Amino acid sequence: MSDTINETTPLIKDDRDNIPKSRGAVLASRRWITVEPIIMAVALGYGILMVVQSQYVHHYFTNIYGGNVSYSQCLPNISDSQLRVNEEIQAETTLWSIYMTVCVSIGSIPVGFVLGSYSDQIGRKIPLGISVSGMFLCSLSSFLTILFELPLWFLLLGTGILGLSGGFMLMVSVCMSYAADVTDENNRMIHIIVLDVLLFLMVGVPQLGIGFLIKNVGYAVPFLIVMTVSLLVLAYIIIPGLLLETVERNVVGGVRSPVKKTFSDAMGILKVKENRRHIKIILYMVVAFAMTGFGSGSFAVTVLYGMGAPLCLSPEDIGLFLFGSLMSAGVGSMIGGAILPFCLSTFGMMYVSYLSNQAAFVATALAKTEWYLLLGACLGAFRLLALPIVRTDLSKMVKPDEQGTLFSIIGIVNNLAELVFPVSLQVIYAASLSFNSQFVFYLSAGLILIPWVITVILHLMNCSAPSTSHQGLQASQDKLHLASEPSQA
Repeated sequence: MSDTINETTPLIKDDRDNIPKSRGAVLASRRWITVEPIIMAVALGYGILMVVQSQYVHHYFTNIYGGNVSYSQCLPNISDSQLRVNEEIQAETTLWSIYMTVCVSIGSIPVGFVLGSYSDQIGRKIPLGISVSGMFLCSLSSFLTILFELPLWFLLLGTGILGLSGGFMLMVSVCMSYAADVTDENNRMIHIIVLDVLLFLMVGVPQLGIGFLIKNVGYAVPFLIVMTVSLLVLAYIIIPGLLLETVERNVVGGVRSPVKKTFSDAMGILKVKENRRHIKIILYMVVAFAMTGFGSGSFAVTVLYGMGAPLCLSPEDIGLFLFGSLMSAGVGSMIGGAILPFCLSTFGMMYVSYLSNQAAFVATALAKTEWYLLLGACLGAFRLLALPIVRTDLSKMVKPDEQGTLFSIIGIVNNLAELVFPVSLQVIYAASLSFNSQFVFYLSAGLILIPWVITVILHLMNCSAPSTSHQGLQASQDKLHLASEPSQA
């Protein structure tokens, strides 16, 4: 069968689950490689952007204030005046890092939500192309800022464009929707786990060697790498036959207003109450918020903790720790996703993930050397396993034409968690330094009890009403649609 398709190709039935799918989705499901190159390349690009932008800002203020290149308070024989200068540099760097984070988030949350949801109607490739184009323009802005020594607000311009293109949130949500398009309910979890693992691994790769690259070739070359990667990904998306479109356009009722469609579809997901699906979706979203937040927040606080006494890690040690943590989480998720289903239910796997988080937090709190810190990273190998399970279970509850909306909502939840948790945990860490610098890790281990309790509730609800798949809920949604027709007439 030829892989050639276009927007007018009629829908067909996928025999695996008897759900209407586009011809492109069926053909793509027979391929070993679909969006994996995109998520790997874009994750690598974002990993470079995050690291190099922050380090360049620190370098920029170091030149202005004349401080020491290393700002660790563990340096021997450092004068009080030099220490104050270094603290000023760190404060400025932190402030500009917050500015860049806000610039990305302000745009990416609404744009990612709208375009991610709208991909159910216009297709997956267009939003992916927009997201990758934003990464190219952001890296171009950063490259020109460094090359011509422009003011730092040019970096903010680039990150603003990145946000308005949907950012990382749009890319991840659309790739996950694509994975849902080309899989059935039996093999979807392992596919989503693979995408998550590739995401963690490729974000972690730059942490290992970016310092060496900057030291030898400067700050501009890494952004050239990101620009090149972006263009290659755009070619993969645009060239016919490489990435198949899995969503048909103009199938029913034409293309609606994207904003109106987004909010109506988001509300529609929660309108179906059969088997308490709306409650389950909300509870799963709370779990996703918590586990995403603890994942990103723990990395941020551990870096701060490692820079101070008694660990006093160098920048190279911190890069090694971040690389090891991300590699451990990625490999742990892959191994756990491949082996644990043979002996545990999905809920049992989520409990293992929570235990892994708690063990990692406690081990980090007890760490007195960098080796104990790496032990904590190893104990946290399954810490992120709950996230692909949540995505998989949620995707099974909705219809194929709701996948984009669902993953857009998950993307918003993840974005908010990545904003709220790192800041909150760092504030708690700073406030507790006077009496116990490990307090934030013990507190986090205790707060993991919240997703524990929610998952137990979901487990009990599933035992009492196990069928929550979109196939079992189709009749309820059809009734809802028919009930709304008179008011629309």
